[in-house]
Amino acid sequence: MQKAEYVIGLTPDRSAARIETHVAGEMTAWSLTSPEELSEIIASFIRARADMTDEVPTDLDPNAAITALVNPFWKITPGPDRDGVVLAIRHPGAGWMGFYLPSASAQRLKQILNEAL
Repeated sequence: MQKAEYVIGLTPDRSAARIETHVAGEMTAWSLTSPEELSEIIASFIRARADMTDEVPTDLDPNAAITALVNPFWKITPGPDRDGVVLAIRHPGAGWMGFYLPSASAQRLKQILNEAL
């Protein structure tokens, strides 16, 4: 069985994504996907990646090419039982991502930010 390749692009009006499946260089299927459907697909990929045995490294490779978002929207809310905080950051493609920081981690982040500014 040959490996399928996927080609993803936007419709001319950018209102939907066109996802094509190619096998042996030939398009075998395509679909138009709404923003909501595409968000569900992205979330499925994120969940699948998180469950893989080959984990995302916990240390950032110093040579990694990171695309930094400039001034993303963010929000901080109290953590569970008022311990720590939940930091939510909006990625324009992946949506809102939430991170629970226990008090000690939140304090460390505050200290590092104060030192950096």
